[in-house]
Amino acid sequence: MTKVPEEQSEDRAGEKAGAGMRFPVPPGPGAAEYNQISYIFWWILNIVFTLMSLFFLVFGIEILIAAYHLRDPFSFIMCFFSSNFIILISLSLSIAFIWRMILCYRNLKTTRL
Repeated sequence: MTKVPEEQSEDRAGEKAGAGMRFPVPPGPGAAEYNQISYIFWWILNIVFTLMSLFFLVFGIEILIAAYHLRDPFSFIMCFFSSNFIILISLSLSIAFIWRMILCYRNLKTTRL
């Protein structure tokens, strides 16, 4: 059995524990505090992105409703398709951010047991 260098063993342990969501830890004193700040920043960032995508989802729905009050057929078609495009992108991003937070929370829960 070959011996794995210490750097690689930490790297592999981080991959299992983080499931692809590792946070950089600088060497030296204060590394644990840095990792905690990075972890909190990651959660705040994902929550902000989720809220932004939900805002654009509501905005797209409002544009879709407003499109039905237009009298010009060309304007209706343009507003209709643009609102559907906004809804599609914002909904898919919302699902992706929420899914990533759920996976990270489940991983956090299983590693602390």
